[in-house]
Amino acid sequence: MRSGNCADCNAKRPVVVLVLLVDLRGAIGFSSFAVLLYYTLANAAAFTLPGPRRRGQRPLAALGGGGCLLLAATLPVRAVLGGIAPMLCGLVFRAAGARWRRGRGSARR
Repeated sequence: MRSGNCADCNAKRPVVVLVLLVDLRGAIGFSSFAVLLYYTLANAAAFTLPGPRRRGQRPLAALGGGGCLLLAATLPVRAVLGGIAPMLCGLVFRAAGARWRRGRGSARR
């Protein structure tokens, strides 16, 4: 029981120091943008699902995705740019990796 209390206190100390010394609003904004982007993509995926039992589900998915985009647009500009930058970097690295794998695959044949 005692070691759990020590671990708890050791985990809380750096968090308290960060809260007191650093402005965490940027991290919260970035996190909010990332979550809203995730749910936008989830709604886009739900929109594309096939199936006869999905009556009325497409408008709901479109409304959810649009709502997420609208909320993301209301975030501070720094939070939006801070969220877009890593996403674009990831897309560039993914495209470069796919291109490299395609080139490497054709060299083996």
